[in-house]
Amino acid sequence: MITINIFGSAASVDASAVPEDVWHRMEAVERRWRPRANGGEWRDHHIGLYRSNSNGEVVFPSGLIQRFVRELDRHNLKTRLRANDLPEHLELDHAFSNRLNATDQRLVSALRRHRNGLITCANDRSRIRTIGTICGAYPRARIFIAVATVEQQHEMFRRLDKELAEPVCSVRGGSWETSRRITVGTYRSLETISDHRDWQFVLFPSAETAISRRPIAARLRLLTPRVVGLVDAQAQFSESERLRLDALAGPVIATTAGVSVPTRVEVRFVDVPGHLQMQVRNPLTLKRRLYWQNDARNRCLSEIAKGIWEDVSFPHGRRQGLLRDFLPVTVLTEAAEHANQLRRFLPGWNLLTAEPHRRTKLDRVVSAGSLPARSIMTMSVAERLMHFDAGQIIVASGAEWLTNSGIFLSSNDIRSISITDFEDFFHPVAEEASRERHECYRRAGFQIESIDEVPTD
Repeated sequence: MITINIFGSAASVDASAVPEDVWHRMEAVERRWRPRANGGEWRDHHIGLYRSNSNGEVVFPSGLIQRFVRELDRHNLKTRLRANDLPEHLELDHAFSNRLNATDQRLVSALRRHRNGLITCANDRSRIRTIGTICGAYPRARIFIAVATVEQQHEMFRRLDKELAEPVCSVRGGSWETSRRITVGTYRSLETISDHRDWQFVLFPSAETAISRRPIAARLRLLTPRVVGLVDAQAQFSESERLRLDALAGPVIATTAGVSVPTRVEVRFVDVPGHLQMQVRNPLTLKRRLYWQNDARNRCLSEIAKGIWEDVSFPHGRRQGLLRDFLPVTVLTEAAEHANQLRRFLPGWNLLTAEPHRRTKLDRVVSAGSLPARSIMTMSVAERLMHFDAGQIIVASGAEWLTNSGIFLSSNDIRSISITDFEDFFHPVAEEASRERHECYRRAGFQIESIDEVPTD
């Protein structure tokens, strides 16, 4: 009988009790291209997934336990598992967890049952939201987020700084210390953690890139932190890659790939009346004239927003197909300047921007985890929200972000969403931008409908 001792994120076994060929089968092979003067060649590099300690034991990641047991079964060797000195359970924020949608609650539940594992995600936005969910569910846990390159570190820091309602630390190099709860660093920084017992989670946002020699070696040093890897739901892995993913984090324990994807996204294009003639070379000035300070367009947009909120007919008698049914109505703008201009036409609507004097209201919305019933919001604020659960979206500007960000993966089980955009035929530049937005919606697979112009008198 071979005893496998489990402690935290690692396991150990008496080396002398295990046949030698079992350890050979627990090695992974990574193929690397080695350039030469005459072209180059592929070389196989063996990556050890275990290490020996001074007690004559072999230590390996707990994600490999299932594979290890199967290998011993092939030799007709019986095994038993013994849990030793497992770290205490983390304190869950039940108030935060109760606000999550059903899929995210299953994710949190899986993290309570499994110390390690992979989580499948649909896209980059889904990965960021998953990290945000883990950080919010365990508010006292120290979390290290490991990425491959310095460029990825900067991008991850920027996005988490927008997503999370608390400071994020970014560290570099081989020697560092921080008291911050959430830290972003490279695999090299992960190698030099002074005491892994100070951390409760180590997250790999792109586990596909963390299965080479350096991150695997750093992973073998982690004994107590929970190790979680995020992978693309559509990715296909070779047997060697699957073995290394098991060593990194273990099997798949949850998925966010199907998080509340609406069954229908309807886009209605409204023709804005009027005509502008002007020659402006400065792009910012042109944007102000066409959109932000265009009173005629802002008035038309505001009337539509009021009609949607009040659940009444459009001014020319055409009704919205999707009633608000208590779903939030959001006017989405590119900049705070435009949001403030629209507020003149929409008194009583919540104005959510990142301006310093509006941070108190914004912080309340972020911590609440859901949108106000009706709001005017900038894109930068929408990116910070854990759940952008608008049922009706009026696009004042910034539709490119709307179609590329994957925000519909974070809607709280809303089964259909209605977007109102504008056919800006009043100026050649605005008309071209309108056609580009139309094409973005078409590529995203949204259902598109055009509506006659809306009078503004």
